[in-house]
Amino acid sequence: MKPVQLKLIDGLHLEGHASSGHSVSLDAGATVGGQGKGFMPSELLLTALGGCTSMDILSLLRKFGAPPTSFEVELEGIKRETHPKSFTNITAVYRIEGETSAEQALKAVRSSYEKYSVVANSLRAAIEYKIILNGVEID
Repeated sequence: MKPVQLKLIDGLHLEGHASSGHSVSLDAGATVGGQGKGFMPSELLLTALGGCTSMDILSLLRKFGAPPTSFEVELEGIKRETHPKSFTNITAVYRIEGETSAEQALKAVRSSYEKYSVVANSLRAAIEYKIILNGVEID
């Protein structure tokens, strides 16, 4: 996958750019010094999870010959009270309408989470990072 890039606009407001040419605005809330000019990163994480799994699920349901007439997903995360304020639980509710059987819906959702979703499976992955300060990589 080609890299994405984030650049500081001002304060905590960042603009994220993808190699596809798309961009997204990120910011923090006023209580932590942001101005609310974009998605909070944790909101974007939930959005990415919902978007990735939804695309898998929709593709699978269409492949099964059971395309939904209506589809929505709502995600909610519970974060730790103290640092690191990671999500301790994420709940995704998929609302599917149409000629889809319970078996098809379960198979599509489970397949996304267990096999296909890059985002869902990445949340279980180790993350590596490096720091380059004034042009020099530091440990």
